[in-house]
Amino acid sequence: MKGLDHETFNVAFSNFNSSSLDINVIYWITKTGLDRYWDVQDELLTGIKADFEKARIEFAFPTQTIHVKK
Repeated sequence: MKGLDHETFNVAFSNFNSSSLDINVIYWITKTGLDRYWDVQDELLTGIKADFEKARIEFAFPTQTIHVKK
């Protein structure tokens, strides 16, 4: 991917939370300018999401049940 430093990155499982398994993705963007930063970040994160979907790995979203008394 253009604009990304492929030599300096880290992906690590970092924590068990009450409703998530946390994964840190640390990367460096080599392009300058805020608009270019957002373009590279969007392409990277969209690609990660697509790879998870291709592998049929689903994201869990927190749910909440609310009981309403009459």
